[in-house]
Amino acid sequence: KGKMDDQKDDFSDLPPNQRRRKLQQRIDSIKKEMSKEQSEREGIMKLKDVYANNSALGDPTTLEKKIEENSQKLDGLRQELLRYEGYMAEVEGKTTRRHSASEDSHSLST
Repeated sequence: KGKMDDQKDDFSDLPPNQRRRKLQQRIDSIKKEMSKEQSEREGIMKLKDVYANNSALGDPTTLEKKIEENSQKLDGLRQELLRYEGYMAEVEGKTTRRHSASEDSHSLST
């Protein structure tokens, strides 16, 4: 675990291109995780409906805790995604701002 702890959360210690790549990988993996949780949630909801319609198969209230845990996981992932997208915007902003600044000085001098 120690190695990961040294690495900054936002990868700001890396050069911009590497940082962007790392952030993109992180964003992709969070999105993948989210869609996994989303499908799991749909599965639980369907099961809950089945139980609700036929209590012989199971008790729908037993799924409440699972649904709650799933919601918390999804919320956590959403927060994380927003955080990394923020870092990404920062990286993009730094690289694009440089270009637009030089273009602005051109348009002013003409």
